[in-house]
Amino acid sequence: MKHIEEEIRRRTQSTIEKVISRAEKIRERELILAKRNKEEIVSEAKSKIDEVINAQRNSLKAQLKLEYRLKEEKFKEELSSLLLNETKKAVNDLDDNTLLAAHKNLIKEAVVILGFKKVHIKVNKKVSFLIKSQYENVVGFIREQFPEFESFDIDDSLNSYGVVVSSLDKRESFNNTFERRFKRFDENFRERILNTLKKYEK
Repeated sequence: MKHIEEEIRRRTQSTIEKVISRAEKIRERELILAKRNKEEIVSEAKSKIDEVINAQRNSLKAQLKLEYRLKEEKFKEELSSLLLNETKKAVNDLDDNTLLAAHKNLIKEAVVILGFKKVHIKVNKKVSFLIKSQYENVVGFIREQFPEFESFDIDDSLNSYGVVVSSLDKRESFNNTFERRFKRFDENFRERILNTLKKYEK
């Protein structure tokens, strides 16, 4: 009887040990899985945080870059405006030789663009006097780039510096006055600013 009791006790103990061992293994496996899940959750959370931080960093960089470019363009625009105003004032102080040379280039540029052998030229009274006094010289200067050019007639009804060149029938013309050139420059400058804005809005 005693022998049977000991055998029962031994088997019971063995069963208990097996159950405990199995429970420990299950517990260890559950801990490993829990740790792995925890690491995955932490890693996922960290990735999301990194994504948010990177997005904010990139957004800030783009904003700062845009602000810098806008300030740079504003400075250029203000500088350009100042230079244009100073240039306009300086035109009135040009000596006759410089004024004539400038208008010869303006006339030649317009004649070459239009491509007419004979043209009508409109300038102000002061420039008209200078050009008439150097008529052959002006014609020769134009022929350096446009050999087929023949002649021009001139009137002094323009109220600003520069020149308006047109065909003899007045159907085609090219405005090459200082005012118009300044305006073209301003338009081109504003266009560059708009292009800069569009570029950084993307």
